[in-house]
Amino acid sequence: MIVSIHIPKTAGTTVGYLLDYGSRRRILFDYQEDYLTWREKLPFLLEHAAFIEEYMDIVHGHFYFKKWQAVFPEARFITCVRHPVSRVISQYLHVLNSGEGHFGEAIQEGLSIVDYASVNNIGNAQSVFLDGRDLDDYDFVFLTEDLER
Repeated sequence: MIVSIHIPKTAGTTVGYLLDYGSRRRILFDYQEDYLTWREKLPFLLEHAAFIEEYMDIVHGHFYFKKWQAVFPEARFITCVRHPVSRVISQYLHVLNSGEGHFGEAIQEGLSIVDYASVNNIGNAQSVFLDGRDLDDYDFVFLTEDLER
């Protein structure tokens, strides 16, 4: 099992497409809006872990390391990281232009990028998503800035 953590605005969508077709579509996309409350769903996931493992080779999406580590502790974990300032700017501009997300209205009404970056889980998103495992211990780490190479 491969677990691919897609931190927002780190080229995870591109990585997801590659994994999707590279695995012959044996991928479970986990993009639940309420990923902050993953612990509530853990009993369900544990109950269905054997089914997921039988039919899927990869889990990919917006979730914290600890969620799927609790289900598949022996999985290979991969992720894509990006320069933190570039990542926050990209996320801010995405929310500004789309109006989506919890901060869409606030940004459109003038929430500064500095204030946005200071919000927990925004400026420190990469460390929050990957918390629980040292970056050196991930099985593979893509760097957004080097993805083309």
